[in-house]
Amino acid sequence: MRFEFCQSHGEFAYAWLVEYYRASRWGALRLLGGPALAYVGWRLHVVHRGQWPALLGALALGYGIYYALKPLLRVLLIVRQRRRLRVSEHPMVVEMTDAGIAMRAGSAESRLGWDRVAAAGRRSGYFWLELAGGARVVIPLRAIADRAALERLLREQGKLGVRPQPT
Repeated sequence: MRFEFCQSHGEFAYAWLVEYYRASRWGALRLLGGPALAYVGWRLHVVHRGQWPALLGALALGYGIYYALKPLLRVLLIVRQRRRLRVSEHPMVVEMTDAGIAMRAGSAESRLGWDRVAAAGRRSGYFWLELAGGARVVIPLRAIADRAALERLLREQGKLGVRPQPT
């Protein structure tokens, strides 16, 4: 099976944010931790104004805001770098066989056996493959002509529906 596609910056940012929050067992903490910490910090700052817990509250408020905005800042910086390198103009090619996966983007090429693929799954707009070490490969659904054949191959390899290891 061969998939060739150019991933737009918007598609990349969407997939990165979804995987950031959903791929990890810490997803709920990642989503709610920043706002919760900011709220606790704000309450400490307001209730104990002029006392030392107010300083702790201000620090917790600042860190909570940072923790809530960190994924957005990271994805904005990654997209900025992708724009500078013109990544969306170069097609990515992913080839899957019974032996493994070959990926090519520009002049870079990687070949991996199925033993290096930890898990695979499907989201609303793409398939994802988690590689050993936590990196993820995202293939947009628009690039997949035969989804049933891809699901069959991933099931045969024992990867589809496997719960990925916590990151």
